[in-house]
Amino acid sequence: MTETLFQFFLISQVRQLANDGILGKSIKLTKGQAQWLKENSRFKPTTTNKIITCVNHILKFCKVQKIFNANDCISRLELRNVSGIEMFLKGHIKTFSEDMKRKRTQKELHFIAKKIHEREEKVSENLIIALKELLGNENVITDLNERRYFSQDVFDEGKIVTAIIQPKNLEQLRKAISIITNTGISIYPRGGGYSYTNSYLSVTDYGISLDLRKLDDIIEINTKDMYVTVEPGCTWEKLDKELKKYSVRCEFWGPLSGYKSTVGGGISQGSASLGSAKDGISAESVLNLDIITSNGEIFSTGSSAQKNKSPFFRNYGPDLTGIFCGDCGALGIKARITLRLQNRATMTQGLSFGFETFDDLLNAMSKISSTNRVTECFGFTNRAMESVMASQGLWNDIKLMFAVGMSSSGIFGGLIQASKMAFYGRRFLKDASYFAHCVVEGYNKYEIKGNIRTIRKSIKGLGIDLPNTMPTVMRSAPFAPYPVVGVNGTRMLPFHGIIPFSKAVEFHNELEKLLTKYKKDMSSVGMIVPAMFNTISTNGFLYEPVLYWPDKPNEFHEIHTNETILSLMRKNSENHAGRKLAKILFKEIVSLMHKKNSVHLQIGKVYPYMTDRSSINIDMIKSIKNKVDPNNLINPGTLGL
Repeated sequence: MTETLFQFFLISQVRQLANDGILGKSIKLTKGQAQWLKENSRFKPTTTNKIITCVNHILKFCKVQKIFNANDCISRLELRNVSGIEMFLKGHIKTFSEDMKRKRTQKELHFIAKKIHEREEKVSENLIIALKELLGNENVITDLNERRYFSQDVFDEGKIVTAIIQPKNLEQLRKAISIITNTGISIYPRGGGYSYTNSYLSVTDYGISLDLRKLDDIIEINTKDMYVTVEPGCTWEKLDKELKKYSVRCEFWGPLSGYKSTVGGGISQGSASLGSAKDGISAESVLNLDIITSNGEIFSTGSSAQKNKSPFFRNYGPDLTGIFCGDCGALGIKARITLRLQNRATMTQGLSFGFETFDDLLNAMSKISSTNRVTECFGFTNRAMESVMASQGLWNDIKLMFAVGMSSSGIFGGLIQASKMAFYGRRFLKDASYFAHCVVEGYNKYEIKGNIRTIRKSIKGLGIDLPNTMPTVMRSAPFAPYPVVGVNGTRMLPFHGIIPFSKAVEFHNELEKLLTKYKKDMSSVGMIVPAMFNTISTNGFLYEPVLYWPDKPNEFHEIHTNETILSLMRKNSENHAGRKLAKILFKEIVSLMHKKNSVHLQIGKVYPYMTDRSSINIDMIKSIKNKVDPNNLINPGTLGL
């Protein structure tokens, strides 16, 4: 038997048993199931009995280990290949693998594999027909190029989905989820698409990509009770523009990719950026959620769970809202999201500082954070700063300055700011090795001046003042197009850890040693590793290395990158060695982060969420998953589920 056929057959049996509710509950096949296997496999009785014995051993292991779904079983037992299966069976069925590899069984296995494939193909075809009837032909996309694009993220590629669906209202969304999951096919929710952690990538055959961007209504803006309720596909930029009319905004008001990133995606992934230095990550602004389970049921969290349905307050008993934030879409689909509002500040000012050492940078950002006087506080290494501000010619610089000028409160003030940018240009990059930038807000100039005075006093002696070009530019266009490749046409893989301030210097020094170890390998593939930093409220330091290396673009990069940079990128050859090294470095650096008590946002399918948790933590998460999605059909593989 070939590896593919062996894998296909055994895993299909495990999945079937899981769907029948046996996995983790019983170690015996029913007579009906055993009879089906015998009648449909065309195996000799002895071979069939050994298959049943094999599956029984797997079921027994699942019961002992408290494994309750097929995907988790396949992952935990490493049943994705023959060697994994044989390792599991070693000492149980000595003759099994030999018997299964005999040539006489290959034709038989081809037959059963073909039958299973035909059955699944038919289920898929019928599903597409049903979805088109519900949503309309235009909202069910089966074009191969589109499917390929929806199966990619910033860095990686998953299995190509069978179709993309785009529900336009809550009822369509609810019914579509129910129809899909009733067929046993997996569904992968997707917002703006800026994940780099496989968050919405399919790990199963015949997966459906759920594109939520047409569910983008702002349902209610309540300036009396200070909340806003939106649908999951609403972008952060659209929401902020609307709230601006009422002189309010969300506490956390979006990631830098907010011109395309959605509120639903930001809440699911745990976004950090605009507002994070003062008010934390996206989850901390959420009051209530409406969640759709895998069977199409809807339930609410927070105060909206009451009969009166007012979503004004988060905590009433256990905090159910928090459970469904940062779940990467694994614990149900967010249908409505209610966020806390605050009055919008009328004045802002940027501050920029340069530092010789990382120690000084960290010290300064920690002290600035503890004052709780800044809305954003972010930093860069010198190389990262060069990348961010990399020029593509004088004309682009002029256009940028003009945009800054027009975004200012008056034309005259804008021209002054633009002239400062023109004068200083990028010359200050030579003045320091590390940079920190802050945004200070207030309702009058006296509040602004007081906050600035407090900040400068707190970091006295640690760094030098620099022109505030960077925070000014970022605030003039907070939701500018988010780069998914480097300015020189390189691929990129960003990743992060939120580390206690007390552990950050240790981590930084050990990271430098690790990168020195891989210096030769990195040089051979053209890889560089700048880094960016953010403070999260008063007690978290976000350290974000970014891997850049020359490589060809895929469909995702083609869509999200301007033509100037794409022209540079298309000149690159395929760099498989670069991608391989990126995965190795990712794994080693994340492991290093965990040694320093790191946590992660945007967990997706790559950060090791389940590996270092106690059994009671794991059981608790799995029990919630089992309640809202018992067959693990909503974004399987995410969070390690």
